[in-house]
Amino acid sequence: MSNQPDEVGTLGARRELILYATPTGELAEAIDRYFAEVDASLGSTTAQAYPPHCTLTGFFRRSHAGAEAAIAAMGHRLDAAGPLPDDAVEVVGLTATAQWVGLQLRSPWLLSLTADLAAEDRPEPGDEALRLKDWLHLSLAYGVDDLDAHTALAKELVDPTRPVGWEVAVWERQANGSWIRNPLSAAARTTVRRPPS
Repeated sequence: MSNQPDEVGTLGARRELILYATPTGELAEAIDRYFAEVDASLGSTTAQAYPPHCTLTGFFRRSHAGAEAAIAAMGHRLDAAGPLPDDAVEVVGLTATAQWVGLQLRSPWLLSLTADLAAEDRPEPGDEALRLKDWLHLSLAYGVDDLDAHTALAKELVDPTRPVGWEVAVWERQANGSWIRNPLSAAARTTVRRPPS
């Protein structure tokens, strides 16, 4: 690893990136209400430290130049793949266990897309490769001992049959815990649609 400052001006600085599919539309609004109510009345869980999302890769750290190159390459790949089909992501349902509350998702399209992105990824020396995720889900609550109240609130506020669209973007976690969304392409969005009955 070089001892020269990188483009962001700090010795050895790396940007911490992750690829998410995030919901839009009425389901996203319901999830936002759920997160706000959890924060206000139940206390945050680990899920509330992140934007509502489906994780497509693990975190990957890149130099500034490597991050910009990866974001651009992913945008080009999404453009080449064409628009996200309206049925690219199926919300299977709301699930609750003793350790986790969330939405189970199914999307062969997203799994294929991320496999293509990983195959085409060219990290620079010292940068981390993409690590794909295959359990597609959107976490509502986890990381606390008792999730009974979180489960009841999710059943009250988050109807998995609400109209939903999806957007694929690279998100960047800042040192202060805030997030920056890096949109990839207009092709990386679906229209908001009502799930089939």
